[in-house]
Amino acid sequence: MDRSWINSRLFSKPHLDGVDEFMKFVSERCEENEEILCPCRKCLNQVHRHKGVVEDHLYINGMSSTYNRWILHGEPPDGRINENADRMDEHFPVRFAGTSCGWLILQDFVRGKSL
Repeated sequence: MDRSWINSRLFSKPHLDGVDEFMKFVSERCEENEEILCPCRKCLNQVHRHKGVVEDHLYINGMSSTYNRWILHGEPPDGRINENADRMDEHFPVRFAGTSCGWLILQDFVRGKSL
């Protein structure tokens, strides 16, 4: 996935398309009404917000320039997408902090993967 948009000018086509791509990525991995960490330049993955607010922040503030591996939003630390991550519930039925995004991070921890 090309992430050069992270450093592009705000409201440029690459920036707008990149925000759309990130939000699609997050929506595929997180619950519908789930609050997620906001990776904008202002929040820096320190504040949980609803996805719509995160999207607005990314359009207005831009993405944190150092956040190019989306591990806090469901991307595995090694950069590969695990096609069977949804089957982990069969083996580990307890949710982490009530969020599927946080749950993916816990799954990697249980498997011995480092962040």
